[in-house]
Amino acid sequence: YMTAAKYYPVKVEYYKELIRLLRENERFEEIAFWADRALVVYDWLLKAPPIKGELQVWLGEARRAMGGDAFSAGDEEKGFELWDKAEEILILAMDDPRTSYKPHYELGQIYEARGDMALNAGNTEESVQWYEKAKERYVDAFRLKDRVLPSEAPFNYAFLLLGRIYDKLGDTDRALEYYRRMLSEGLYSKNTVPYQAARQRIYELTGVWEGEPSDIGSDIEQ
Repeated sequence: YMTAAKYYPVKVEYYKELIRLLRENERFEEIAFWADRALVVYDWLLKAPPIKGELQVWLGEARRAMGGDAFSAGDEEKGFELWDKAEEILILAMDDPRTSYKPHYELGQIYEARGDMALNAGNTEESVQWYEKAKERYVDAFRLKDRVLPSEAPFNYAFLLLGRIYDKLGDTDRALEYYRRMLSEGLYSKNTVPYQAARQRIYELTGVWEGEPSDIGSDIEQ
C-alpha cells in the first residue's frame, strides 16, 4: 500500500488502508506523514470517498501519541508543539459527523494529560481548567458513543473516563456514579482492566467492594 500510495497518489483509498495497517503497529510518525499527505490529496479532488474526518482523526491521534513520546524523552517544546497541532486538526475533525466520538476522545486525552502536568507542577488552578476542558470533550464523546460504524464497539470506556475526570475535579459523587455505571452498563467484562480499575477506585473512595472480582487473577484482593 505504501508503494501504491506513492505511485497512485490520487487514490485516497490506498492511504486509508496503509494508515490502518500502520495504526495496528502504532507507527505514529509514519501515520502522521501519510495522513497529512492524504489530506492534501483529498483537497485536490473534486470527488473522493468520505474519509476526510477519519484522516484528520488519525493525524490528530498520531500527533497526540508523538507528543507524549516527546515529553517522555524530555523534549517539552516538541511535545507541546505536537499537541497544539493535534488539537488544531482534531477540532476540524469534529465538524464531520462520521467521526462520531473519536476527536472528542482524543482531545479529552490531551486536555487531561495537560491537567495532570499542571497539577504535578503545583498549578492547581490551571489543572482544573484543563480538567474542565477534558470533561467537556468526554461528555460529548459519551453523548456520541452510539453513533459509530457497524464494525465498531460502543464507546463504553467513556464511563471510566468521566469517572476519572470528575474524580480529579473533586466531585466524588459524580465520579462514583460513572464508575458504577462502568460496572453495570459498560460492555467490558469483569476480567478486563477497565472494569477492575473502576471497581478498585470505588473501593478506595467508599471502602466497599462493588461489582465482581476477576476470574483470571488480579492484584485486586477483596
